[in-house]
Amino acid sequence: MSSSAGLVLIEIYTPVNQGPLRAAEIADKLDSYLAGKSLKTTSGGVTQFSDRSSLSYQGTDIDNASLVRSTVSIQFNHFGV
Repeated sequence: MSSSAGLVLIEIYTPVNQGPLRAAEIADKLDSYLAGKSLKTTSGGVTQFSDRSSLSYQGTDIDNASLVRSTVSIQFNHFGV
């Protein structure tokens, strides 16, 4: 049995006029799907996500000034065959 660990990064882009609230709402929704959960893989392994994620605000997107970029990160461990 092999194992590995890593970090999932999810970029969130929201309109500038919505401030950080919309990104936080999306991050909360992602937490409800991932944080503290275990997912079986098609190869018979299991991926376990940490029970905590973090949200960081990156600021205005360099390619589109009408968007703000935020990043959700969550650690995981994978155990496989």
